[in-house]
Amino acid sequence: MRLPQHIPWRAALYFFLTGLILCVPALMNQAPLVYSDTGTYLNTSRSLLPPIDRPIGYGLIIRAVTWQSTLWTIVFFQGMAASWLIHRTIGTLFPAVRKAWRPHLIVLSLLLAISSLPWYASQIMPDALSGLLGLCVFLLVFGRGIAIGEMLLLWLMLFFFGIAHYSHLVMLLMIGATGALASFVPLAGHHVLKRRRTVLAGIIAVPVAGILFIMGYNARHGHGFVLSPTSSLFLSAKLIESGAMHTYLKRRCADRPNFLCDHVQELDRAAMHYVWDDSSPTRGGMEMLEASRRLDPVVRDLLTDPGMWPMLAWTSALATTVQFTQVDIGSGLRAYGHQSSPWWPIERHYRHELSMYMNSLQQRESWALRDLNNINMWVVLSACMALLVNWPARRSLRWWGFVSLLGAFTVMNAAATGAIANIYDRLQGRVTWLLVLAALLLLARSFPALRRLLHLNRRPA
Repeated sequence: MRLPQHIPWRAALYFFLTGLILCVPALMNQAPLVYSDTGTYLNTSRSLLPPIDRPIGYGLIIRAVTWQSTLWTIVFFQGMAASWLIHRTIGTLFPAVRKAWRPHLIVLSLLLAISSLPWYASQIMPDALSGLLGLCVFLLVFGRGIAIGEMLLLWLMLFFFGIAHYSHLVMLLMIGATGALASFVPLAGHHVLKRRRTVLAGIIAVPVAGILFIMGYNARHGHGFVLSPTSSLFLSAKLIESGAMHTYLKRRCADRPNFLCDHVQELDRAAMHYVWDDSSPTRGGMEMLEASRRLDPVVRDLLTDPGMWPMLAWTSALATTVQFTQVDIGSGLRAYGHQSSPWWPIERHYRHELSMYMNSLQQRESWALRDLNNINMWVVLSACMALLVNWPARRSLRWWGFVSLLGAFTVMNAAATGAIANIYDRLQGRVTWLLVLAALLLLARSFPALRRLLHLNRRPA
C-alpha cells in the first residue's frame, strides 16, 4: 500500500498534491480561511511569546511551515498531513490493495464533498489538527507496515499537534488512559493491547511532556510555571454557563462570601461574555490576567467542594452530550475585514497578501453554508447509524480498534470542549469527519459493491 520509498521526493510531491484536494475551500476562497482567533496565532508565530489564553504550539507550527513569508503554506501543510495520515490508515486496514493511489484519491474526494475536513484543513486554526490526532493514535497502536521514520514522524505529530490546543492535551490523556486500562482487562484482543502497553504509555507520556513544555515556556516568559495563566477566568465562565457557579454561590455566600455574591442575578449569559467582556462581573474592568488571579480562590473552592461534585458530573455529562450534536461546518467563517483581529498581523507581516485576503470570498461574505450544514447534519447522522449497525467484532481487532478509537475521539472531543471549555459548534465540527471516514471504510469492508467502487478489492490469490 505504500508509495515507492526509494524516491521520497515523489512521495512528498504526491501527498502535497493530494493534500490540495483538502484545501479546495481555501483555493476557492482565494485565500486561507480565518477565524477571529487566527490573528493571535499569527502574532504568536512571529513573536514566539506565549499568549495568555492558549498554548504556544500552533504558533510554533505556523513559524515552522510559513517561513514567515506566506499564509498558504499553513493550509498546504495541514492538507498534506491529513492526506498522508489517511493514506497510511487505508494501508493499515486494507493491506493487500493494489494501486494504493486510487482508493486514496477517491476517499479524499468523498471527504471533500461530504465532510467537514476540508473546511478545517483550509483554516488557519489549530482545529484543523484535532481529528488528525485520532489517526496518529490509531496508527501508533494498530499501524501495519510503518517504517521507523514514519513512526518517528507520528510521534512528532502527536507532540506538536497536541500542544496546539489545550483540548488536544485533554483528549490524548483520556485516550491514553482508557487504552492503558483496556490492556489490563481480559477481553477479546486483550493480548494484542497488552503487547502495545509501551505505545499506550507513550500516548500518555506525550501530553504530559507537552504540559510540562507549555508550563516551562510560560515560566520562561514571566507567566509562572502554569499551564494557562488565565485558566480560572475561563473555568469560571464555564461554571457560570453550566449553572454550577450559581448553585455554589447560593450555598456559600452566607458563610463564605466573595465578590461574585453581589452579582448572582447577572450570571445568566453565555460563557464567552464572562471571558471577553471587561464589564462582566468576572472581569470587573480588569485585564484578563488580573481578573483570573482574583477568581483563583473562588474556582478552587468550588472545584474542591465535595457537595458540588454531583452537579459538576451532571453538567459535564450534559455538556458533552449537547456538544456532540454540534456539527455545523462554517461556524465563525464570517468576514473579518479592516482592522479586525486577523487583519492586523496580515497587514503588518504579510502585507503582500493583504489584497488577496481582503478580496477573498470570506471577506466579501459570499459563502452560503446553510445548505451545506443541513447536508452535513444528515451525513454525520448517517455515518453514526452505519457505524452502529456495522460495528466490527472484537476478533477483528484492528477494525474494532479503528472504529472504537475514532468514535471515542469524537466523544472525548465533546467532553474536552463542551464540559471543560464551552459548547460551540465549530469545536465539534472539527472532528465529525472522523465518523464519516470510519463509516466509509467500514462500509467498504462490509459491502463488495462499495469496495469495488473505492478500488479496495483485494489482490487475487
